[in-house]
Amino acid sequence: PRSTLFPYTTLFRSLSTADPVLAQSPAMSYSCHIQLPPLDVTFTMTMDTNAPTPYYVGWSRTPVLTTRASIPADTANQVASTLGADTVDGSTVSTLGLNGVTGSYPGTIAKQTVPAGNTNPVVLTATTILPRLAPTRTGSMTYTPGNVAITLTFSKGATKKASFSTTCVLDPATPAGTTIDKVVFMKSPSRVTPAVAYAKKARKVTAVGKVSATSGVAPTGSVVMTLFRGTSPVKAVVATVKAGKVTAVFG
Repeated sequence: PRSTLFPYTTLFRSLSTADPVLAQSPAMSYSCHIQLPPLDVTFTMTMDTNAPTPYYVGWSRTPVLTTRASIPADTANQVASTLGADTVDGSTVSTLGLNGVTGSYPGTIAKQTVPAGNTNPVVLTATTILPRLAPTRTGSMTYTPGNVAITLTFSKGATKKASFSTTCVLDPATPAGTTIDKVVFMKSPSRVTPAVAYAKKARKVTAVGKVSATSGVAPTGSVVMTLFRGTSPVKAVVATVKAGKVTAVFG
């Protein structure tokens, strides 16, 4: 912004970067197969994260990975009837790459009721807490998918009837190098609100700017303040941000 001071004007320019365009991928698709004699159960699963975008340096957040298994209604009814069960819950272990480093991340499937004569797919949702993101500099975090081990436990009331485990396999049609999400860590865009004072006797201009950041994190860095006479620059001062303010004196 430019503020008016006769016969001078002062230009404030923040040395921050603009928001880049962030890459995001759709939810990953999986196929799952469990043999529950005499039944042969096939169902699908999707995976995605809630990693926020954009993500600013100085933030500290914990992203969550969510997997959703969808069991067709007729299959769920057959399983529940065969086992004499009315609820299902369980656990997952997701294989993920975080910036190329592969790890295993456990998740919990919330208990879901399987009512008799159910006509809708039974959706089992697992939540997995991923490592906290607390960047101190610009960069990125890329999440790449692997297979998911899943265990389903069928119960009748408080009585466990049976547990079954399998590995859900990523859709073979998924292109190599596909990511679940890519989070870019960036400097927050900032705004400088200026105030200018002119001491006529001392022939001194003092410019004070209040600096705020889009991210809500206390801004750091520098601001260039340029003094103009009319449209001609007179002097430029690089001022350091301290406690959300910058001050430049033009003598």
